[in-house]
Amino acid sequence: MGRSQPNNGDDIGINGTLELFRQSVSCSFPPVSPISIPLLCLDVAQKTGLLAEVLQWKNEDICLENDENLRKKVQVTAGGLLVSVLRFSEECEIDLGAAAVAKIDLNGRKYPATLVKGQAHKYDHYSSQTGIKKQGQSIGESLSIFKSPPWECIRISRLQAILREFVAEREWGKYHAPRNLLLALVGEMGELCEIVKTMSGPPASWPRAAKDELAQEVADVFIYLLRFGDVCNIDFREGLVETVAAEAARQIASRKQEKGDRETHSEQKKERWWFASSTWVVSGMRWRMRRPWREGEKVSEVAVELVLSLLAAATAACVGAAILKKR
Repeated sequence: MGRSQPNNGDDIGINGTLELFRQSVSCSFPPVSPISIPLLCLDVAQKTGLLAEVLQWKNEDICLENDENLRKKVQVTAGGLLVSVLRFSEECEIDLGAAAVAKIDLNGRKYPATLVKGQAHKYDHYSSQTGIKKQGQSIGESLSIFKSPPWECIRISRLQAILREFVAEREWGKYHAPRNLLLALVGEMGELCEIVKTMSGPPASWPRAAKDELAQEVADVFIYLLRFGDVCNIDFREGLVETVAAEAARQIASRKQEKGDRETHSEQKKERWWFASSTWVVSGMRWRMRRPWREGEKVSEVAVELVLSLLAAATAACVGAAILKKR
């Protein structure tokens, strides 16, 4: 799939689709070949850790709207995490939005509102009523989940609205303080790493059950991130734009550094060449001045000898400069 010019995110409205977010990220980050899915997973883990660090010593009922600097920092960090999740999902050939919708549907069957209202038990507490156990869970056989881009046009705001309704039906809002959601996000990140470390080869070669399990875990990470953003009133678009802009600045600085390194190396080679040539000329002149005069040797002959040495050195220097210019 071809890559267009880097996108600064200006074409993504506040209700932009997840596919537009993915395209913006894909165009802004240079392709890495071969991409290591475990390394991308570690990138998601690292961004999760950064988000946890921001709120590490904050109160459970922290209100970001009362601290603009903290809100900005959380927004940028959460946007960076979203970028990492998008890159990971794309490389794993998982439509993140479709996987999230399927996982929300599965969670609805694991946690029926009539049974769990106001409670915080794990799903296996209700297994006798739901029939859902740890083994054999699946988000469905839909081929729309496991595919390369483009993804389905699902809006982040729509997913957040579905989750908001899901939580309200079960009266779980009291459990969804920012710190609790972040702890749950970190836990899901650990489960995702557990699965990734057992995967090998390209996504097309993965067993269907393993890919299903991976899609569920990355969807869980994404769902908790969306819910965290909704509770904290985070604009993911702004966070993504900040991350993309930072990546663009990093790429520009890297290119300038590479160009500077090449120019410095070229200058050093020229300096070495001129130093060698000068040393040759000076050494030749010193040798000539120290050599005893031969019988019958004239001053004019010595002068001609010195001029020829200088011409030879100048010719060698010109040839060296031409070679360096071609490189």
